[in-house]
Order: sequence, then structure tokens, then C-alpha cells
Amino acid sequence: MDEAHLRARELASGSTGRDLAGLTERELEVLHAVALGLGSSEIAAQLVVSPRTVHAHLRSIFHKVNVSTRTAAVHEAARREARVVQSHGGSRAVDLLRCRGQGRRL
Repeated sequence: MDEAHLRARELASGSTGRDLAGLTERELEVLHAVALGLGSSEIAAQLVVSPRTVHAHLRSIFHKVNVSTRTAAVHEAARREARVVQSHGGSRAVDLLRCRGQGRRL
């Protein structure tokens, strides 16, 4: 498991703050894949689910972080995570979302 995935699990459990704690582990996996620039079909193949399931996770993420696009979800999660890291005395960006902008267009 990479550092980004471990960080996502910490966020899901609420151990580092409450800003992204409402997302499930699977939603965080989908969000991580979106941040990497993967499309729905690629995410589905990676997670061994159907593209419809990926879309359902995305709808849930959008609702929970109050956005309407993939890009906005990644940016909002990065903003919230940065605030959590700062409030805990951390200075490094989170790998989960640092990768945004890499890969193809979200």
C-alpha cells in the first residue's frame, strides 16, 4: 500500500481530522485515482468494479464535499487536507492529492 493510500485510510478513519472523514475508504480510493488523472473505465478496472459503480462513488464524493465535478472534488479535498495538515503542525502536502495536475485532464 503506498503512502497516499495509507493517508487516505487515516482520513477515512478520522484520525487526522474531520474534514474528509465522511468519505469511505473506497471513495478515497476513487478520489485518489481521479487525482492521478484516471478515467472511470480505468478506475473501474483498477478497483475491479463496473464503471457504473465508479460513477456512484463519484456522485457520493461530490455530495459529501459539495462539488459537481471531478476537478473540483480533487481541489476541495486538497484544500481541506491542507487545512487539516496545518492544524496538526504538518508542513508536507499529502500524496493523495499532490498528484493532481499530473496525468491527463480530469
